[in-house]
Amino acid sequence: MGYELRVHPEFKTDTIFLIGNGASRKGFDLNRLVGKGTIIGCNALYRDFVPDILVALDSKMLKEIGATNYPGAVLTSKGQWAKFKKTMFWKAPASRTSGAFALNFIKMVMEPLRCYCLGMDGYHGNVYQGTENYPRSSNIKFKTINPQYTLATKSNTTEFINVNTVSAWGDELPNYRFISYDRFEEELKTI
Repeated sequence: MGYELRVHPEFKTDTIFLIGNGASRKGFDLNRLVGKGTIIGCNALYRDFVPDILVALDSKMLKEIGATNYPGAVLTSKGQWAKFKKTMFWKAPASRTSGAFALNFIKMVMEPLRCYCLGMDGYHGNVYQGTENYPRSSNIKFKTINPQYTLATKSNTTEFINVNTVSAWGDELPNYRFISYDRFEEELKTI
């Protein structure tokens, strides 16, 4: 039922949008990104929006998605149970979260010129907090997530742009920058 790293050529675009579920993306209309590049989303994003590729690692989340007859492509880690119409399996180094897994996948497999990251906050707050698979009190240790994001964005070919309200990922790297949503609105006009 699945296939391994056969990424459809239409998804290999110069611009990729990685959509996390951090509170900073609340209120941003993701439909505005359609047609401007490949959209890769994480976990429960499928509840409100169907990205080109949905990344999910957690078995509970995969089960939830599977119960909905999700129509899109799902990317998960080798060794995970997943049975979707379009399933891709991949093994990423040092990726304990769907976000870090997706960043590594983008850097190592997709290799776009740029990747805009929305809702990849690295701090408390989730648009789905308090719903199934997102408890009100989270045990996530954000001090361990930010280094994963920083490590995953080390690339010689892809520029990673963290679109957010605050810069929480740590030190800026030569291929990484933080921008506000206002600045993103300006850059979006040129894509």
